[in-house]
Formats: sequence, structure tokens, C-alpha cells
Amino acid sequence: MKNKKLLLNLLAVITGITVLTLSATGTFNSQSAFSDAPNGEGYEDAIAYLASLKNNQHTGTIDPADIIQAEQASLKSGGLGLGIEWVSAGPDNFAGRTRALLYDNRDAEGNTLYAASTSGGLWRSTTGGILWEPIPGTENIMNVTTMAQDPNGKIYVGTGETFNVFRFAAYPGFMGSGIFKSDDGIAFNQLQATQPAANDTASDWAYISRIAINPTNPQILYAATFSGLKYSSNGGESWIIATDTDGNPLPANAMDVRIGSDGITVASLNGFVYISNNGDPGNFVNSSTGAVGMLPFASISRVEVAVAPSDPNYIYAVVVRGIPSIGQLENVYLSIDRGATWRVVGPGGSVFFNVFGTDNVGIYANATSVHPTNPNIIFVGGKNLWQGTKIQEDGYYEWKVKAGIAETPWFINSNHHVYAFKHNDPNTMLIGTDRGIFRSSDGLVIFNNLNKNYITAQSYSVAFNSGKRILTGTQSNGVLFISEAGNTDKHAIRIDENLALNGGNVAMSVINQNALIWSTAIPTSSVAADVPLYRSDDLGATVSLHAFSPVPTTIRNFIPSMLFWENTNYAESRDSVTYYATEDLSAGTEVWIRSANSRYPFKYTLPVALANEDSIRVKDIVASRLFYGLQRTNSVHEVYMTNNALRFSSAAQWNKILVPTGNPQSLAISRDGNYLWVGTKNGKLYRLGNLHGAYNASTASVDSVNYAINVLLIEDFANRAITSIAVDPQNADHVIITLGNYGNDAYVYRSTNALSATPAFTSVQANLPKMPVYSALIEMNDPNVVILGTDRGIWTTANIGSPSWEKESGEMGDVAVFQIKQQLMNNPSITVPIDEINSETFPGVDNYGKIYAATFGRGIYKTTRFVGIGSSPETEKLIQNRLNIYPNPASQTMFVGFNSTDNSPVEISITDLSGRSIQQQSFGPLVQGQHNLQLDISKLKSGIYLVQLKNGEHTLSNKLIVR
Repeated sequence: MKNKKLLLNLLAVITGITVLTLSATGTFNSQSAFSDAPNGEGYEDAIAYLASLKNNQHTGTIDPADIIQAEQASLKSGGLGLGIEWVSAGPDNFAGRTRALLYDNRDAEGNTLYAASTSGGLWRSTTGGILWEPIPGTENIMNVTTMAQDPNGKIYVGTGETFNVFRFAAYPGFMGSGIFKSDDGIAFNQLQATQPAANDTASDWAYISRIAINPTNPQILYAATFSGLKYSSNGGESWIIATDTDGNPLPANAMDVRIGSDGITVASLNGFVYISNNGDPGNFVNSSTGAVGMLPFASISRVEVAVAPSDPNYIYAVVVRGIPSIGQLENVYLSIDRGATWRVVGPGGSVFFNVFGTDNVGIYANATSVHPTNPNIIFVGGKNLWQGTKIQEDGYYEWKVKAGIAETPWFINSNHHVYAFKHNDPNTMLIGTDRGIFRSSDGLVIFNNLNKNYITAQSYSVAFNSGKRILTGTQSNGVLFISEAGNTDKHAIRIDENLALNGGNVAMSVINQNALIWSTAIPTSSVAADVPLYRSDDLGATVSLHAFSPVPTTIRNFIPSMLFWENTNYAESRDSVTYYATEDLSAGTEVWIRSANSRYPFKYTLPVALANEDSIRVKDIVASRLFYGLQRTNSVHEVYMTNNALRFSSAAQWNKILVPTGNPQSLAISRDGNYLWVGTKNGKLYRLGNLHGAYNASTASVDSVNYAINVLLIEDFANRAITSIAVDPQNADHVIITLGNYGNDAYVYRSTNALSATPAFTSVQANLPKMPVYSALIEMNDPNVVILGTDRGIWTTANIGSPSWEKESGEMGDVAVFQIKQQLMNNPSITVPIDEINSETFPGVDNYGKIYAATFGRGIYKTTRFVGIGSSPETEKLIQNRLNIYPNPASQTMFVGFNSTDNSPVEISITDLSGRSIQQQSFGPLVQGQHNLQLDISKLKSGIYLVQLKNGEHTLSNKLIVR
């Protein structure tokens, strides 16, 4: 009879019936929308990618001491810095990986919730999850993995993540800072006994997977850490290692610990399950013996356990396989006698009960929770939320997939990490996933998105053109577009939902402000049909139908590098367009010309007279170039360039301009577009010159005999990842490169002769903590000002020549910052007449000087600190001949450095940005040579000023920031 039912249901699957039930009788249950989500989120590839930037280049690992020392050095920074105020720019409706959730038991109404992101820190809601806000003062508590609350309301927070990352290298860069405790839910303080020690080779307290509190005695805590199962009898003030009944310490790498209502304690360590029936730390017994009626132990990579709240005799274990089927479900086991015996209630290896998906995420995503009032209902999550319900006393449970039904947004089908029930309401559950927080209040029928203002998106990149429009590539949420038309100025939409789940690098155009360009992160296991590069000329509503990716089928680096450059007055252009006269025009007439790049207009003075319907070829001074660096499946590395990324009516024409030795990780270009720098993951730094002369397939292709680009390998950083390259917008000789990989002494290098035949790069590490730096920016108006995006937030200096680095992360906290960009274009709005009545307007730029930062855990931040500096065309003309002012910003005294070319007197004037004279000072005739003049500026109010020095016929200028 059983076999007949199974056969009938298999036939039902084949014929498209989607309601199947896996139970004691062998039937199955599922729902069709379960398979609607794209397959795989690529987090394994993301971890490998991050490890390549973080891990030491020689050992392939990270010494915990390096991270701890960087953290301690970071906490010591308390200077004023540049006075940057960072403001969150969203997205406020898409969120990142969440492993910890709880309902505050002090709130009887259940409106107070706590959530924690593994890279975005601690958040709180007092509106039942409708709105969230970061908890002030917790900016240094970022890598949160677990939370627990005792019956008296005290909250414990554990940090540091181990799941899955150890498949790539020991001690990757997701270390935490121990356990934090709060008595009031607002102020969180580190338990001193849990502070990771730099000299602790076992990395005690650096990775905490679970905290459990004994409900009968709130002073008793257990912590599952990478170095073992820890026990405290005094609220976390001191700890000991748990042992078995023979006094042997339990194995290291504790992944889970749960405590039942009567104190029974169940822990998972290194694939084994241990149980202490009375909660005694010296009374644990191994249940993973492999004997009949017990749990398996061979080739097990992770076990998630759960104790039924309503009956502590019921214990569940979700067992995940190790090699060779790593990440797959072994089985779901149940014990109803406190671990004395076990039986299978959820079989592994079933295509119908595929909890961890075809990409086998069981090590990384494995959530387990028992129904608050019914011990016979278990919830298991991996790729989705499954509910198992006992149908018979023996045999399998009935399993139904619960998340992903028609009423639910597609992104509920995400990696699941934690479930939390509302107290006194078993029908209300919170779900923590790779895409934030979701809730069901009706027993898992309808699910609601609770990510409003839970700004924890993991952004790899950022782009912008004008106004509030922002584009970002994210982990798990794809490419997100923040427009001016959303419900809030931080509201985002996910462009083209049929694309991959992970966004890569992005670009937006000032020339065509409806144009978006983006890449997707490429899973290494993906099929050969990947098309990783896209463009749209309608703000992402549709994707261009014309081919765009240079090599669509063979790219295998997770995030290919990309750089977009454009210029509306490119004097070196070799392109031309035809102008047709619509009336008789005399020589000297000024006309509007439409560029081939999105028809952007520019003025042109006719050199000759044109009769009606005559034409003339005109240099097209509107130009754009898109650069794309990739790795093929055969480990060949290439950099491509196209000049027609904004020409949407045809396929992009790409030219291979470089074949570097190493994966191209970073790209940077001089402001005039003539020089390109390429940095690889293995430390090679290339400079490509004469891009002006590379204007067609013959001159731009590395395979052509007419290849016009000058390629020079200018530096080699010995297998270290070159994470970014920053070029001074005013002086291409001034270049800064940043490096990754813990375990080194210097991460920031500077050259002041980067265009020479043999550029010299010197370390400007100074007091910067020894940690990976992912992005650098040389401020466009003051080359002394440098801003860094690091593994621990934003760091700045006002004098890169002799730097003193200060942390200036503000409310974004100690989050990794992968990109920093400044708006360098200052195009005005242009209105072009079409006829006597109609006209067409091309929007201008209203964010000139604004700086944007892409953070891996708190979305996008921006600052207007430098907006308005140099916004006057007259001021910009003066700034071309730059005066050396230091320090800058200054408060009491400043120095002016310059080289006198004659013996004329020197006059220095200080004006505000409106041109009003504020201060003047004269110096007698000075001999030729270098001088450093001191000025007292103590009477100047805080603000931005223009300093101008006149020496004979020579004039030098620069901006001064007074604090």
C-alpha cells in the first residue's frame, strides 16, 4: 500500500501536480512557488572573494592577532579628522544577512524587537518591526551572530561568524569582539572576560555561534565558540570549558547550544552532539556514537539542535553532511527521551525534501526551532522554511515548505539563519535571512517584509549622477536603484529581477542621466550562458536588447572590475558627427551639435557659411569609455575597453587593451582620460598611456600591429591584492594605491611621479591600523586630503605628505567600506530648442563634490562636506595652479609652501567663496627658491576660503578649510 501511494505521488509530480506530502506513509508535500526563486545566492563565492582580499597572501589564513590588534588600534582613534558628517543614503527597504532576532520580553505587547546583522550591527524597533533604528553607541559591534535574553530582560550579544567560512581558510575576516551585555536594551558593554586576546592562538571568544541562558537560573550561561563550549555561573563575569562525564574537555568548534525549560543543555561541537541532562557543565554525554538509535558522527560538518519549549524531553537535531557531500542534509533526527535514543523524522537525499537546495547551503544556512506549544512541530530552514509535523508515532514527519507561497515577495526564498517566536503568540514568527527580516503573523500563511529602515545591505559598489539617484551592487539583493521617485529618498528598486542575486560594479552617466550600467557577481559554478554586464537607457526598467558584455560565456571572477569615464569637452576626440543646416547660416554662427553619445548637445561655431540642407563634419567632443577587467575559465586575464557604452542603438564594440599577469581587481583613470592604471589580485600594477591615441579597433586592440597604448608594469606588491587606485583629479602624477591581506605592515602607498618612467611608491601607513584598505579617494580640491575605506570604517588625513590618520566613520561604524567615490563632473543644465515652440532639456549636476561610500553591511553613505568647494568657474580656473597649504583643514595657524621664481614681493589674500576679502598679508621681496610662509588665521570663522598668492606675474591658489 505504501509503495502504491508513493508511485501515485511520483506520477503526480511528473504531471505537474504541486501539492505533495512527505509523511509516515511515504507521501510528499510542496508548493510550486518554492522553485520560483533563482537558484543559489553565491555566498560561498562571496566568502571566497572576501577571503582573497582579507587573508594573508602567504599563509592563506588570517592570524586572529592581526584583526584584534587592528581593532584595538581603531578604538584608540579619537581625533577630529576632517569634520565629515556621513548621512545614510539607504537603501531603506532592502537588508542584509541577519543571524540574530528576539522579541523583548519586557514589552508585554511585543512591539519591541531586536535584530542583528552579521556585518551591519545592532538594530531596535519599538513599532513591532514597522520601522528600525540602529542602537546608538554600538557602532563598533558589527559582526553579530547571536542574541539571547534572560527572564529579567538582560540581553547578551555574541559576535564573530564561523559558518562555512572555514571551508576556505582558517580564521577569515569575520572575527568578532566577544560578548556584549545590556541591562536596559540600550547600552551594550563588553564582558571583559570575553574580550579576544591578541596572543591567544586558539582565538578564544573571536567566533561565537550561540549564547544560551538557563531559564531557571539566569546567571547560568553557555556560549558555543570556535574554541569550545564555555560555561558561566555568574552572568558572564567568568567562564570555564564544559567537559564530558569523565572530565574530558568537549571538542572545539562549538556551533550550537540550547537549554530546555528544566535546564537540560544540548550542544553541537565539531559534528558531535553532547547532552547534559541537568545542565551541569561537567556532565555532558556524547549522543553521536553512530550506534543504532544514536546520531551519526562520521563525515558530519554541522549539527543544529533544538529543544521543545513545551516539553524538554523532545530534542531535534538537523545533521549536515561533510565531505564528499558537504552541505547536504544527512537527516533530521528526533529524541523524545532526552537524547537516550534517536530516530529519523526527515530523510536526507530526497529531491522533494531538499532543505538546503541544489547548492547545498547546510553549513552556512541552517535554522531550527520547535513550535512554542507543540513539541511535535519542528521548523527547519536552509534555502527556505520547512515545517515538519508528526502524523504517526513512528515514521517520517509530514514536511511542507512554508516560505515562498504566492503572496510572498520572491526574496523570502533566501538563505535562512534564525527564527524567533513572539512570546504568548505561537502564530507569529520572525525569520532572519540573507535578505533581512520577514514575519508571519498567521501561522506561516502570509509573510511580510520587515526591512523598513533596517539599513544593513551589503554593498560592493556605488554609482550616481545627480540628485538623489544612486545605484549599488549588493550581496544577495542584486543591483539596487535608489531613485527620486520612491516612497522615501532611500527607497530602492531591484532592477531586472531575472538577473543574478549578487550585484557587482555599477555606473551611472551624467551625459545620459537615464543610463545605468551594471555587472553581476559570477558564481564560479555557474553555467557558460552567463551574461554578466548590462546596460539600460530607462533607469533599469528594461535592459538593452543589444549585446553588451565583451565575452559573455567565459567569465569566472566573482566581481569583475569595471570603470566608467565620460567627458563633455574631450579635446582629443577622434570621433565626428554630421551637422545639417536647416536654414542658411553665415560663418561664425553658433549652433547646437548633437553627439553620437546619447545626443548630448554642445555648441559649435561654424567656420564657414552653410546653405540650407548643407552639412559639415564636426568633432564629437562628448565622449565616454567603459573599462572591464575579467578572468576567464582558463585563468586568462584581460582588460577590455569600449567607446560606445552610451550608444544604445547598437551592440557595444569592445577592444582588448591589456592581458595582465593576474586577475584585474582595480581600475583608475586620469581625469583627462589619457592614462589608465590596472591593479591585480597578485600585486601587479600596470600603467597604460596614450589612451588618446587608442580610438578604434586598430589602435586599441592589444593584438593589432597598430596598438597605440603604452603599457608599463610600474610596481609589484608581491602577491598582495591591489584593492583600489586613486588618481588626483588635478595631477595625474599623484596616485595612491591600497592593498588587502592581513598580516602585513603597510596598506597605503603613494607616488608623486606616477607618470614618470620609473614611478616611486612609498608607504603612507603612519598610524593607520594594520588592516586591509579597500578604497581611497584624493579629494578633488585639496590633494592633501585623502579618504580611505577600510576593513574598519572610514579613515582620513588632512596632510597625505605627512599623514596622521583619524577614524571618521560616524554612525556607519566599524563596517567594511569597499568603494568611495566623489562627483567630479559639474555639468550645467542645458536646454536646446527643437523648433520655435519646443525644446529639450538635459539635466545638470547638483551634487558636485559630494562623496559616496559603499559599505558591506550598512548600505550607502554620503557626505556634503566638500560640496560647494570650487563650484565657481572662476575659482576652478585659479585652482588649476595649486598652492600648497598645510595643515588643511587648519584652525590657528597655516603654512603656505611655494617656489619663488623671481625676487618680487609676495602678497597673500584670503577671500570667502563669494569673493569678499577677509585677510591680507604682504611679505617683502623673497629670494628665488622654495619658501614656507606662516600665517595666523585664528580670527577666521569656521568655513571654506580661497587663498591666493601673487609673486610677480605668477598667481597660485588653493582652498582652505578652517575648523
